[in-house]
Amino acid sequence: MSKGIKPIWWIALVGIGVLAWWSNQLDKTDAGIELKQPATAQSASNSATVAANAGTTSTAQDDWLGELKRDTVGPAESDPFHSAKPQGRTPATAPAPPPPPPVDMPPPTPVEAVLPFQYMGKMERNGSLDIYLDLQGSPLVAHIGETLPDGWRLDRLDNAGLTFIHLATQRRQVLPIGATP
Repeated sequence: MSKGIKPIWWIALVGIGVLAWWSNQLDKTDAGIELKQPATAQSASNSATVAANAGTTSTAQDDWLGELKRDTVGPAESDPFHSAKPQGRTPATAPAPPPPPPVDMPPPTPVEAVLPFQYMGKMERNGSLDIYLDLQGSPLVAHIGETLPDGWRLDRLDNAGLTFIHLATQRRQVLPIGATP
């Protein structure tokens, strides 16, 4: 910033001064503003009251608000919601027929569990048969009669393959191993 005051600051200072003077002038002219009533049938009779109170704005405003007639709602010409009780005698209507009896649906068939294992191999070690399975990309060592993840149990190994039992549904599934045991 330079040592002297820049011309833009002078313009801003003069502009603020003009705005301050102008707002002061507006306050002086607001005293002459009169409130007018809406054009109604009562406005002619009330104009004398308002003219007499024009010297004080708060009194004129109070009178105008006090004499403001609110809209009144009369009785409705018709019932759009048909909530009124019927007048006189209405013709009898037959009662609605009863709803049909519910249809007995057969129980849903359980979704067959998909066997999540793949056979990788087997090996006999220390008199025990280790069966190597793949469970969704991770290796797993299983033994006959053992409960496996996802609710499966390895039941037996025979010529058909590995027999698994899904414990929730008691369904048996055979995983072929492609060779004799």
